[in-house]
Amino acid sequence: MKNFYIELMRWSTSCGIVAQKIKSNFSWMEIAFLTRHLRDLSLKGELAILEFGEELAAKFHNRLADLAAANNVYDLIAGKPRHGADEGKEFYIVNFSKDHVMVFVPNHIKIPMLDLGIVDWSKVNRVKVIKVGEENG
Repeated sequence: MKNFYIELMRWSTSCGIVAQKIKSNFSWMEIAFLTRHLRDLSLKGELAILEFGEELAAKFHNRLADLAAANNVYDLIAGKPRHGADEGKEFYIVNFSKDHVMVFVPNHIKIPMLDLGIVDWSKVNRVKVIKVGEENG
C-alpha cells in the first residue's frame, strides 16, 4: 500500500483560502474556507479549543481530516453526512458532535452538474467550508 501524506499546498491570506492535498494514486479533496476565522479554526488548534473546548475541537479536526482524505463526499462515513439545499443552493452537512456541524458547498469554477440540474457530488473534489458550529445556531 502506498504511503500518502497531506501537503499544505497554499495559503491566501487575502482570500482566506487553504488547500490540502492528499498525494497518492487516489484523487484528493481541496478545502477552502469562506472566512479567515473558519480557516483559523481549522488550522490553529488552540483557537478551536477556545471556541469549542478540547473534546469538540478534536472531533472537528477529525471530521476535517476525513474530508481532506475523501475522494468525494460519498467517501465520508462518520458524522452523518447528508445533502441539503436552501433557495436552490446545494450544500453538505457533516456533524462533529450531536449538535455541531461543518457545512460546505462545491467550490469549482464550473460546478459538476447532473442532467437533472443538481450537483454531481461524485465529481466534486473542491469544497468551501461555509459554517462550523451549532447546527441551529
